[in-house]
Amino acid sequence: MHASRRGGAKLEIIACRGTAAPTAVAVSVSFVCPFGPHLQELHSRGRLCHTLYSENWNMFEGIRSLLGIHPRRSESDQRLDEALANATQLDHYFFFRDQQGADQASQRLQERGWTIESMSLHAEQEKWLLQARQPGPIGNLQELQTELDLFADDLGGEYDGWQVPGITEHL
Repeated sequence: MHASRRGGAKLEIIACRGTAAPTAVAVSVSFVCPFGPHLQELHSRGRLCHTLYSENWNMFEGIRSLLGIHPRRSESDQRLDEALANATQLDHYFFFRDQQGADQASQRLQERGWTIESMSLHAEQEKWLLQARQPGPIGNLQELQTELDLFADDLGGEYDGWQVPGITEHL
């Protein structure tokens, strides 16, 4: 263990760069740092060194992540991950207060090459439900969801999520 001069903590992870996973890993850990998060990247003798300081850093999560050890996922989450990884298209769902918003969204999504699967008044929600199909390949889903949240909001609607057609409806 190495104590920092400021009395804080130091977590140093040194991993050899390679084309695949790191071939060697060395870890040294001292105390929890009270100085807030900082990440400093140093290059030394062909090695990538990260010195991490953080009061919120869970050092064991960081070490596990570096070593490729991930938390166990439920069977349904694993099936969902597999379905998404193999998806050639996704269905996205939106709610709009009025038909005009749904029509505008429908037109803009079709301009992106998406197909409109259905548009109907959802009696329970008293809103227009739009189902649009995105052709694959599927990119960064998290970024897409953020984009679709903003898209729906601009048209007075709400983005309600996605499904892999024919696969995830029952998960």
